Amino acid sequence: MGDINKMIQWMKDREGKVTYSQGNRGGPNSYDCSSAVYFALIAGGFIPSGSMGWTGSLHDTTLPPISTKIARSECRKGDIFLSKYWANDGHTGIFIDNQTIIHCSYGRNGIYTTPAAGGYMGYEPIEYYRLNNASGGSEENLEKEGEIMMYIYWKQQKIGSKNYDAYFVNGNKRMYIEDDTLLQACRSLVKYYTGKTNEDWFGNDGFRVLSIEATTDLVEFKYYANK
Repeated sequence: MGDINKMIQWMKDREGKVTYSQGNRGGPNSYDCSSAVYFALIAGGFIPSGSMGWTGSLHDTTLPPISTKIARSECRKGDIFLSKYWANDGHTGIFIDNQTIIHCSYGRNGIYTTPAAGGYMGYEPIEYYRLNNASGGSEENLEKEGEIMMYIYWKQQKIGSKNYDAYFVNGNKRMYIEDDTLLQACRSLVKYYTGKTNEDWFGNDGFRVLSIEATTDLVEFKYYANK
């Protein structure tokens, strides 16, 4: 089973630190849109190490056996977009949530988080894919009845920013995590009470983060835990 969080983390680890290049697309200092997605898929365990291609091979051979085509309205964390795959000006990247993507952009000269709208996904037509047998999708925070709902998520400070704030959610409460000491404490609580270590990354105005904020109360930080 592939891990969406590891796939996205590969991109996040290089955000703002690498440049865009089609001539030197193999890293570690530069990538193009498709090579970045290939490396991210490898990091997530979806394809074998050493795999490489371009937008055309993503469409023709790489994505078909490991994913399912979906509609734009269905897109969520971990889904992949692929625009004008047959051409040199095609583009690809990964959804952070329905309204936010992370991709290696020629225009931004590197890997950055941007809105999905506004032409950032490239030219039409655009196809959308959901990886099969994947863990770490945003639906995993929707706990089963009777289970503890406790997790950490990261919210983009503002649209277009590469800076994120961390929040700890426990039931109907959410708390801003102001420093690394609290972050480590929250991670320990989440792992202890749920057995999970996944953390979600959301755009500033993504549907999922807006849903969390609408259904939880922002309170002063305390070491809450369900007893």
